[in-house]
Amino acid sequence: MTFIAPPSSAPRPSVPDDVSLASLVDEMVGAAIRSQLWLLYLDADDRPIPVAMPLEDVAPELDDAEIDQVTCLARETARQLGAAQLVLVWEREGGPALTVGERAGIARVAERYPDGGLRLRRQFLSHSTGVVAL
Repeated sequence: MTFIAPPSSAPRPSVPDDVSLASLVDEMVGAAIRSQLWLLYLDADDRPIPVAMPLEDVAPELDDAEIDQVTCLARETARQLGAAQLVLVWEREGGPALTVGERAGIARVAERYPDGGLRLRRQFLSHSTGVVAL
């Protein structure tokens, strides 16, 4: 696990809608190059917090114990950062179509929120040619 600052750590404008949020995700993550899960955080005013957490080798087909671990990590990191919202970006090579297992895993993750005051704002898929909202 590595903390990565976004391209510019200057205060960012708020991302109040899905279009601006998708643009931010595209800028920060872009097209997929490996399998990992990105945790991005926003404050209560929809402003990105300049921290991005890639979790290597994490795919959407998580079991319940793995979902609990990711949820706990996201909640505790959000608490430390003062974040109110979480954006999950599933990065994996391949096309934008999800498998049945990926769809089920992504839905199971979404069921865990809100968690400890942390709202899941949106999930995205970073695939080989770009980023799509889920």
